[in-house]
Parts: sequence; C-alpha cells; structure tokens
Amino acid sequence: MWNLNHTNPLYLVLAALGVGIGLAVVREIDRRDWYLAAIALAVTILSALDERRLALRLGVVGDPSAWLPTPIFVAAVVLLVALRCGLNRRVAWSIAGAVFGSFVCLFWHIPAIWIIPGALAMPLGAMIGEEVIRVIAKPTGPTVLRFVAIANFGIPIAVGCTDLFLRLSTP
Repeated sequence: MWNLNHTNPLYLVLAALGVGIGLAVVREIDRRDWYLAAIALAVTILSALDERRLALRLGVVGDPSAWLPTPIFVAAVVLLVALRCGLNRRVAWSIAGAVFGSFVCLFWHIPAIWIIPGALAMPLGAMIGEEVIRVIAKPTGPTVLRFVAIANFGIPIAVGCTDLFLRLSTP
C-alpha cells in the first residue's frame, strides 16, 4: 500500500538529503576533489554490485530499475564541476541535487516535478553534514548539547511518529 521503495517520490527527497549529508561530510574531511570523487565512485560501485546480486537472487536482473545504484557519483561530479566553475556553494549543491533528482526520476520513473524538492533537499543535507563535522571538530557546550538533543531525541521521535502513522493508517 505505501510503496516504500525507489519508485516512491519521497525516496528522491530523502536520498538527496542523505547524499547531501554524506558528500558534505566527505568534503569537510578532505577538500581534495579526487578524494570526494573516489569515495562517491566506490560507494556507487559497491551499491550497484550489492543491488545486482540481490536482483539476481530474486530473478529480476532483467529490469535495470531493480538494481541500478543511487547516482551518488553523478551528484559528486556535478558538484565538483559547479564548484570549479566558481558557483556559489549553495547553488552548486542545488544543481547537484537537480541532476541527482533527474537521474533518480529517469531510473525509477518518478514524476519529474519531484526534481525540485530533491534540488532543495541536497543543499539542506550539505548544511547538516557540514554542521555535524563542525560539532565534531570544535565541540562547544551549546553545540554538543544541541547535537545530542537532536540525535537522541529529535530523530527517534520523528521516526517513531512516522512509524505510528504508518501502522495506524494501514488497513
């Protein structure tokens, strides 16, 4: 009933948010372009291999949408090119999010209108990832308290409410 898989439009938004967080964390750890590209490529390849193995086991390998990886490498390359062209960081993240969303829509047949929330979610994810690294690199009382509160209370409450909503509204 809920279609909680890659074909759900919310997958694009959540994936863009998560990829933004991940790429920002890697970028904050090491600013070299090749490092970000190499990590993104490795994650994409490993994901593709894992998804393909599962598709083979389930007998759906003939359908590429069953095993295509999340286009993390594409987003990373677009981000790096946009930054090299001198674009503002938030604009570069938005462009990477839009291209990421375009590939997700193409792979999993999601309506193209969902590219817009994906383009907005990736810079938000980047801001979250950058903030996480800032808290870890230079911890202060208020930032650590905020981080711990969100990680230990905010996220579990949000996930719990979503779980309860799905359980109560599923026939």
